[in-house]
Amino acid sequence: MFPMLAILISASSFWIWNEYYRETKKYYTDFIDRWAIPNGILELTKDQAFRRNNCYQFIYKGGKLRSVTSINAYGRPSTPVNTVNKLFSTLGLKQQFIYNESGKLQKVDYLNEKDSVEKTFIYAGEDLE
Repeated sequence: MFPMLAILISASSFWIWNEYYRETKKYYTDFIDRWAIPNGILELTKDQAFRRNNCYQFIYKGGKLRSVTSINAYGRPSTPVNTVNKLFSTLGLKQQFIYNESGKLQKVDYLNEKDSVEKTFIYAGEDLE
């Protein structure tokens, strides 16, 4: 009885950690915006991403997209080349997504190579906090 309970608690703990606290990274050749949230085009493995001159690193946490960064082969922020999303290439190297308490997108910050905010888009709604 005790071993089964321990396994159940361990599995539940791992699922909660993985779903809500773990930060995951995905890499894409490019992206398009859908309802102000980027969607990656042509997913890359980490190895493929670090062999390219430029790609996009998406960071997820708690089931939500937290940031998109244009990176070079060394994993450092770099100016995007040949991107479908022209707005991104003119506003900064990184986007950060901030959500309200109900999980809806509240604002998007565009940051430069020094992580300073260049531009902010604020999304309004009935339950905006």
